[in-house]
Amino acid sequence: MGIINNKKIIIGVGLLLIVLTVLAVTFYFVKTKNLASRQNQEVSSLSEGEKSELNKEKIISERKYMVAKEDCVAAKQEFKDGCLNLASVNEALENSDYKICDGLKNDWKDICIWKLTGSLTAQGFEQEKKCAEIKDEGTKDNCYLVAAVNLNQEKICNSCQYNKDECLDSVKERNSNKLSDCAGIKQDGIYKVCINNKNEDCATLGDKEIIDRCQAWRIYDEVIAGGKKEECTRFSIEKFKKVCEIYFDQGYIDSDDDGANNYEELLLGTDPFAFDKNAIELKNGGSQQQTIIKNYYSTLNNLYDVMSSIVEKEQPAPIAATSTEN
Repeated sequence: MGIINNKKIIIGVGLLLIVLTVLAVTFYFVKTKNLASRQNQEVSSLSEGEKSELNKEKIISERKYMVAKEDCVAAKQEFKDGCLNLASVNEALENSDYKICDGLKNDWKDICIWKLTGSLTAQGFEQEKKCAEIKDEGTKDNCYLVAAVNLNQEKICNSCQYNKDECLDSVKERNSNKLSDCAGIKQDGIYKVCINNKNEDCATLGDKEIIDRCQAWRIYDEVIAGGKKEECTRFSIEKFKKVCEIYFDQGYIDSDDDGANNYEELLLGTDPFAFDKNAIELKNGGSQQQTIIKNYYSTLNNLYDVMSSIVEKEQPAPIAATSTEN
C-alpha cells in the first residue's frame, strides 16, 4: 500500500513539474512576442520622413570610408582638398596599394600608410619598412605597433619611441594560449583582455600577487555593474578597492591630478593616488593623439554634405503611381 502511494506521489510531482515547465515556456514566448511587438510598434510609430532620415544616417555612416574622387565635386571649396586626399586614402585601402600613399603629400601620406598598415595582414614584410617613412612620431609608433602584431614580431616594437611596452604587451597577448601567459603583460588594459579570453581559474596561477591581480580584473566589471558600493570589499588589492569606492561616491575622478582618471590609471597599471608625470603620455601613447589623426577624423565629419548627396543619388526614385483607367 505504501509503495503504491509513493508511486502516486512521484507521478504527481512529475506531472506538476511538466505543467510548470509548459507554463514557464509559454510565459517566455508570450513575453518575447510582446517585446518584439512593442519594438515594432515604436518603429511603426515613426513618420515616413523620420524612418527615411534614420535609414539615411545609417547609410552615411557606412559610406564614411568609401568617398571617391568623383564624389568630391560636391564638396564645399574649403573641404575639397581634404575630400580628394581622403578619396586617395580610400583608394589605397581598397587596392592594398602603398604606391597610392606615396603620391600623397605631408600628413596625408602618413595617414595613408598608417591606415593601410592597419588593414593588411599579407604583404607583412613591407609593413615595418613603410612605417619608417612616416614623419609624425606618434603615428609612426602606432604603425609599428600594428605591424608588430600583424607580423607577430616583438623585435618591431624596438622601433617604437613612445609606446614600446604597449607594443610588446599586444604581441604577448596575441600569442597567449593559457592564463599564465598573461602574467608578463604590464599594461592592465591589455592584461584584462588577455585573462578574459581564458577559461582557467585564477587560483591555478600559484603566486598570491598574480592571483589577486587576475581576480581583481575578472570581477571588476561585475562589481561596478552591480551598483553596490559594499561590493568593493571583494577586491583584495587596495587601489582597486579605493577606486571602486570613490567611483560610487564621485565617479571616475583624477584623484592625483596627473591627467588620467582613476580607472584609466588602473588600465595603465599606474597608481591612481600618486602623481605620475608620464600618465598623459602613457594614456595617449606618447603623441598618438596628435593633430594629423584628429584632422583625418575631422575631415570625415566635415564631408557629411558630400556623403548625404551620394546617398541621395543612390536612393531609388519613388515608383510613380500607375493609372487603372484604360
